[in-house]
Amino acid sequence: MVASWQRQLSIALEERDLTEKANIDYYKACLLNHLVELSAIKVYRLENELENIQKTDIQKELTNALREINTLKLENENLKRNQSREELKLREARKNAAELEKHLDTLRDAYRKLEKNYRNLKEESDTKFKNLDVINDEILSLQIENNLLNKENSDLKLENDKMVQRWLKKVEKDANFLNQVVEKADNK
Repeated sequence: MVASWQRQLSIALEERDLTEKANIDYYKACLLNHLVELSAIKVYRLENELENIQKTDIQKELTNALREINTLKLENENLKRNQSREELKLREARKNAAELEKHLDTLRDAYRKLEKNYRNLKEESDTKFKNLDVINDEILSLQIENNLLNKENSDLKLENDKMVQRWLKKVEKDANFLNQVVEKADNK
């Protein structure tokens, strides 16, 4: 029983870990998407600032702004590539999560079957132990009855032996009496 709740807790923790692993790729993809949006906003702001710069510093500020825009564009392209890679990882992670879920369902089914088999075997074992107790009680009862019958048998044998001895004495006495009568008759 203790192993059952521990196993259930272990399964629940594994499911949570799988869900978190699947979602981490999604969170990364969202973060990259947000960074792309922020860089696009920065580009937009810089382009607006570029229009508002005073004409005397236009060349210097324009050069700096263009450098920053180019840097941001490169960053944006890198972020888009990273986002694409992360989305690919996310799709793979979801596919793996689905496969793991199928495997987990298979394991759960096998666990349920084993648990059912265990309950059946336990019930069968309990029944057999109860039957053994009944059989042992019956054997004990029969042994007691056998002991009583053996005692009665030995008592009857003793009584029979005594009766045979008495009968033999009586027969001997009768034979002796008849012999005496025959001897008296022959003597006469």
